[in-house]
Amino acid sequence: MNNPMPNMNPFMAAMQMAQNGKNPMQMLQQIMGSNPQFNQVMRVINSKDPASMKSTAEKMFKERGVDMEQFAKSMGITLSK
Repeated sequence: MNNPMPNMNPFMAAMQMAQNGKNPMQMLQQIMGSNPQFNQVMRVINSKDPASMKSTAEKMFKERGVDMEQFAKSMGITLSK
């Protein structure tokens, strides 16, 4: 599959797809499918419910000293409470 947004890096293309109500996972899997770290992340994502994923993300942001709300806002994403 060709990158649907060839002038963007894969992360930004995925973000734009998500913001437009599309599922970016298929594109990401095709682009990153041979990357072992990506495959590990996909296994974690597929094994968790949304609340667990949010909790994991919050923990990762906190460990890195990054405010998750501010980061999401800078990407144009509104997080649910």
